[in-house]
Amino acid sequence: PEVRRYPTPLQEMLRDAAAAARLGLANTTGVRFQINCEVHGHVLMDRDQMMRVIANLLTNAREALPGPGVIELQASRGRRGSGDEWLNIAVRDTGRGMSEDFVRNSLFKPFTTTKKAGLGIGLVQCRGIVEAHGGTISVDSVPGNGTTFTVTLPLSDSTPKPPRA
Repeated sequence: PEVRRYPTPLQEMLRDAAAAARLGLANTTGVRFQINCEVHGHVLMDRDQMMRVIANLLTNAREALPGPGVIELQASRGRRGSGDEWLNIAVRDTGRGMSEDFVRNSLFKPFTTTKKAGLGIGLVQCRGIVEAHGGTISVDSVPGNGTTFTVTLPLSDSTPKPPRA
């Protein structure tokens, strides 16, 4: 997808993604949801596309809970070996979890899903959006213990610049 980066108020975008996923801070369905955003101010990103990614991950987390549970949305800054600063957005749930085999061989394949009504294209689209931002998406999951998806994005504009003439 084409990425149109512009300054985005991160905390607001995270709240909007949670609302789109039908998660609220005062949820009465037995799901405890919390947002912990350690990054204040604006971040350069395509707000609409990244909101779709986070809302999809939150929806998946909600649907992975067989009953009461916890979903956490966390945003923090980090550095890589090169010294570049990165934004890390993690979505954690205490749901069913996934096997290592499923994560490795099927999770990001189109039209592969564990949902009865799912199409199996949501995570494929999410990965495409994240990679178009110059980032990565990773998953850590343990059957019976839940799942954490982590989206890592560069905090600088990584759009290639045209060569000087």
